[in-house]
Amino acid sequence: MNVVGIQRLLLIVILVAVNAALAAGVYVYFMPQGEKMERESRALRAQVGTMQADTDMMRTQFDEIKDIQDRYNKLRAAGFFSTQSRAWIKRGMDDLQKKSHILKVDYKIDAAQVTESEDLKKAGFVMLDSVITVDLEAVDDADIYNFIFWVENAFPGHVSVKSLKIDRAMDINEASLRRIGNGSPLVLVTAKVVFSWKTLAPKDETAAAAEGSV
Repeated sequence: MNVVGIQRLLLIVILVAVNAALAAGVYVYFMPQGEKMERESRALRAQVGTMQADTDMMRTQFDEIKDIQDRYNKLRAAGFFSTQSRAWIKRGMDDLQKKSHILKVDYKIDAAQVTESEDLKKAGFVMLDSVITVDLEAVDDADIYNFIFWVENAFPGHVSVKSLKIDRAMDINEASLRRIGNGSPLVLVTAKVVFSWKTLAPKDETAAAAEGSV
């Protein structure tokens, strides 16, 4: 006591008390706060990770939607969304007959078969499938194949050949060649082609297409 002095001793006691208080504060307040902040930091990092995953998923979904939109636009441009107007068929057949140089075209369209599915129902569409039977008369079988090509590529929607039968209507001889050379068209081949014509149409606009055959 004599060496240290009472004041110095009191100062040491006060410093020890302050250190003890600080230590207590660290254990009682700062350490729990630190643990709380660490938990909050981990939660925040988890939220950031979740948001990043959501962003990546949204980017992927956006790319998928864009791809679907592009395909939808191509289908619409190709006329796939069509109610299969019978008036259009008449004009279309006349035009294709001229383009392919077919001498005669007789056709019959059965009533459209309406197909529904859950996915189509959600979109408000139905699938129309019409069978088109065409009888052709031509000078050359190449004209028949040309006509089929135009039907498959000029019709709106999707057209496929279900059956094809080509017959020779007349043998080629000197007399027939002379008539052809004089510009008189002769029916040398005939064909019967059955097409399947598929389109998607709004459900509430399909009644007219399914009324009957043409």
